[in-house]
Amino acid sequence: MATQIIRNLPKQTIVSLDELARRNSESRESYVRDLLNHHVMFAEVEGIHYKYENLVKEISHDVILALNMNTEALNEFNQWKGNVDHETGTN
Repeated sequence: MATQIIRNLPKQTIVSLDELARRNSESRESYVRDLLNHHVMFAEVEGIHYKYENLVKEISHDVILALNMNTEALNEFNQWKGNVDHETGTN
């Protein structure tokens, strides 16, 4: 594993990190490591969420277009069938 040193953190930040770590029964180092790992995972999940959201939008758009085209075709068929039925006198 790599080592990372973070310099010049405000004293209150260190105190807050120590308190948060204590509440979780962890050392500051462990708490900060978990915090950073969660942050990185969140960024990855957000990227996947963004891709999924765009995919759903694309598919929804395509489905709506297909439904509209099918509706138009069905309406044209019904008009044609109505004309044929009217000409032949059938229902």
